[in-house]
Amino acid sequence: MPNVGRGKQPYTAPSAGSVFKNPDKTKGVFSGKLIEEAGLKGTTIGGAQISEKHGNFIINTGTATASDVIALVRLAQKTVKEKLVRMARSKGINPSTLTRMWIIEKLTTG
Repeated sequence: MPNVGRGKQPYTAPSAGSVFKNPDKTKGVFSGKLIEEAGLKGTTIGGAQISEKHGNFIINTGTATASDVIALVRLAQKTVKEKLVRMARSKGINPSTLTRMWIIEKLTTG
């Protein structure tokens, strides 16, 4: 069986694999892509880093603690959410009315 994705995933660094659930793979909305588009690839907190190879992997650069990983997860969640809120506001939509389906629709259609 071929190793699909091996070149795009950081298998040489310690990690727990994919961190975030994909919002909607059937429509091409992937967590890693959202994180990458938010400019977070390579972001480091302590010894934890969002992989430069794949945005949905948090790797241990050697000294990561659970607190480092949790802080990085929270930063990614906050940053992606802020980007989606800005997108909604730019389209004249009240961010408090955002639904998962609206987000997926806008991410897949522009």
